[in-house]
Amino acid sequence: MAQRRYAKVINRIELNEQSVLLDCEVIDNTDLNFRGGQYLIIDTGLTTQDGKAVKRAYSILSRDDEQRQFRLAVYQIQNGKGSCHMRHLPIGGEFDFSGPWGREAPEKPLSGNVWVIASETGITSALGVINGKARKLGQINDLKLIWIKSSKAEFIPIQVLRELLPPDFNFEDFVELNLPEQGSLSLKSLAHLPYPDRAYIAGDGNLNRFVGEYLRTQNTTVTLHFEHFFNRVSS
Repeated sequence: MAQRRYAKVINRIELNEQSVLLDCEVIDNTDLNFRGGQYLIIDTGLTTQDGKAVKRAYSILSRDDEQRQFRLAVYQIQNGKGSCHMRHLPIGGEFDFSGPWGREAPEKPLSGNVWVIASETGITSALGVINGKARKLGQINDLKLIWIKSSKAEFIPIQVLRELLPPDFNFEDFVELNLPEQGSLSLKSLAHLPYPDRAYIAGDGNLNRFVGEYLRTQNTTVTLHFEHFFNRVSS
């Protein structure tokens, strides 16, 4: 059984009506021992109508060289009981959690050509990878951060995203792709980029698989790491 641990909110940064950044710290002042790209499972303390605990997974998007304080980004989903609770958690508010989780988060320094790809709220996991020691200590030839997102929903504004990235990240290596309102996503705009030797892909499982299949057609030896936030089973 996963060990339950406790944290509290020490700062809130409002992004918009639906999104907030929560700066948190571990209450017992011990290390989280997380790697960039990993996540926590938070027990909101709420229950569903059938009595099940409402738990939600949140990626840690802050640097993994700081292990006792960490940052989460919360996006309130319409009629989402857990995300609504977390969205309005006040400074001083406490929660219990388990983790860190996420076997696909990089363990060793990265090398070669690396793409970190996020769809929708998967940007939090992508930020964790970019902010992590595996990226910072690696020997990367070419790094790209690619965010596939809906133009309707604004989770983290682009100007805030810039501030959340490490100072040594070149924002010219950021690529934003908007999901079409109709039809399927095209990845042809990526064709001019050096294709990756390794890719970390997080967010919508259906989009993750689509992107993974595309990358395998371009480089059959590419190593893919997936973190499916939702649509875990192919639809």
